[in-house]
Amino acid sequence: MRKTLSVIVLLLLASRLCHPLMAQASSEVIFNARWLDKEYQRYELRCSSYALQREDTTEQETFVCQMDVMVKDSTYNAFFLEYALSDFKWLGPHYLNTRWVHSLKDFRIVVKASPAGVLQEIQDSKTFSEALDKSIDDLFKHYGSLPELEAREKLYALRADVQAWILSSIVQFHSAYGLAYREGEVLEVPDKMAWDEHIEPMNVLHYKKLEDNSDGVATLVTATVPVDTLYAADSTILPFEQTSAMMMHIPTGWPVYTYRQLEFGTQAWKEGLTIEISLKK
Repeated sequence: MRKTLSVIVLLLLASRLCHPLMAQASSEVIFNARWLDKEYQRYELRCSSYALQREDTTEQETFVCQMDVMVKDSTYNAFFLEYALSDFKWLGPHYLNTRWVHSLKDFRIVVKASPAGVLQEIQDSKTFSEALDKSIDDLFKHYGSLPELEAREKLYALRADVQAWILSSIVQFHSAYGLAYREGEVLEVPDKMAWDEHIEPMNVLHYKKLEDNSDGVATLVTATVPVDTLYAADSTILPFEQTSAMMMHIPTGWPVYTYRQLEFGTQAWKEGLTIEISLKK
């Protein structure tokens, strides 16, 4: 499960998403950033991976942390946001994994976004990756000898997951910006999703629908359908489905809640991942 689910899902949206759109009718809602310099919001990030056998959950692990998003700087053509991650928790088996997550220090990741809020660049991904590696080295210094091989393998797999989940959550945070939606209509957006950094991304279609717009909060739901066929290691076709939702406070352009669920497998066996970002009051 970790080999597939630890992959960072990079959204390579069309260039037209990089510019704010003008509404053509009063019934349209534009998902645009309207952030103020030095403004920030506090969120909880919750990532869960799981396995199902005939709808019964056989595995489940959950990673939780606080995520503060601050507008570090703004110019006429870009926003620079800082994601500050802290207060890490791990709900799952394996003592070494739990000890490592609870030992993590605060991380800061700076990203560049267009004036509409569309993600353009994650600037500190290499530094973030190196910090995760160092955190494992620091943990091992507390042991007289290295932990058993199996425990170390599980820890390194979790380390890859944590990096993927956090970076993917940043992509998810920005995923709705830059388009105008009319309530009830379905917008089709071509995209690519990378299942493995060593293979070509697959073509997908996102079907986006504005489900509700009331009291300043708009709810956008998305279903993702593969254009290309996804194959398992034994060359059999692997069914895949992804759904997501975004609730955004339109007057300020800040997400209130976003959720993404990815599942692949058959009716007899499935693996899945959920990523939730919730505004903290």
